[in-house]
Amino acid sequence: MANLNTGIRGRLDALLKTVVEIKSGLLNDGILPDQFLQDNHIRVIDHDFTNFGDGTTHTSPILFKPRPLVFFKNHYVDFSLITDSVLRPRAMHYPTSGGPLFGDEWLSKRVLDPSNRVGMYTEASARYLHQWAYGHGIRQGLPPGTPNLSSLVGISPVGSGSSFHAEGTFIDLFDGHSVQRYTSDVLAYDSEAQGVKPHLILLGTQENTGCNGSMMYGELVLLIAAMINRAYQAAVVDEVPDKEDVVAHIEREEDLLFKDEKSFPVLMVSVVRPQHARIFYTCMDGEDLVIRQSELYSLEQKNDRTLDFLSRFLLSSPLDEQLQPQGMFKVLQPLQHVQGQQNPKQRKRKRDEAGSPSSSEKENFPEE
Repeated sequence: MANLNTGIRGRLDALLKTVVEIKSGLLNDGILPDQFLQDNHIRVIDHDFTNFGDGTTHTSPILFKPRPLVFFKNHYVDFSLITDSVLRPRAMHYPTSGGPLFGDEWLSKRVLDPSNRVGMYTEASARYLHQWAYGHGIRQGLPPGTPNLSSLVGISPVGSGSSFHAEGTFIDLFDGHSVQRYTSDVLAYDSEAQGVKPHLILLGTQENTGCNGSMMYGELVLLIAAMINRAYQAAVVDEVPDKEDVVAHIEREEDLLFKDEKSFPVLMVSVVRPQHARIFYTCMDGEDLVIRQSELYSLEQKNDRTLDFLSRFLLSSPLDEQLQPQGMFKVLQPLQHVQGQQNPKQRKRKRDEAGSPSSSEKENFPEE
């Protein structure tokens, strides 16, 4: 069997191994030290995703185009489409911080461990965002036979029915006893609708508290693991349990689905404690892993503009490198930003050129 652990794949393997070994040196809430990132050629750049395509030349281009806002206007949320009188209130309920977790009194009382309620709000926010973005059973204007928005635009969950090993839950042991969990939905573009694309979209959930200007261990592991699994994905669909078995089935580099890929772009919306979200875009740039990171957006209160903004990225279109847009994306509504949640132990990174949206720029969005 040919040695596949070379070049970009070897670099990704080495990165993951190095990241796993640093667990004992993490800061509070699993935050990665800046020195570790610098030493391992991981460039994390604070990026204003409301000013998409800023034209900087020191990083790889962003190879995802956010779905236009008009798309969500044409397919607005309508919970009356759910005819079941029991399921409808559960679907409609938003887990407002400090309020009931579920739209069902019986379910809310079933929370047995009050100390874990903060984490449960995080998970509930991620579930609501998933429902809002992909729109299963709640979006108007879908063609007959199309169950949700992701199917409409040609985006599907990646699972065991493909040669990509999509790990649903990552569990690590800290000091042999403390368990840290971080999960992710993994989605890819349908080859029939978009062609064969290396791009991946993740909706991740973290059990730690996120801070502006810092990145958590669990977030980096999810991004690198997704890139590695894509890098070793076989061209022939075969159900295999893990990456080692994928490689065992491959006799030569030509058997890889993305044998010539150099970037392996991944876009992730990460939902973190207590009830916030941020956007990551990552790709390889030579030997460097380049990560662009947004500030935190609040999910503590239901805000349609924030949900739509995050959904535009979760339903992004893939772009080829030569088609990088320049200044093509502006958000027209104020978002729920998180103020004063900067990690004091992290140095302030140099921000990309920013263009914050003006609160005077208004555009109506249909109410539920």
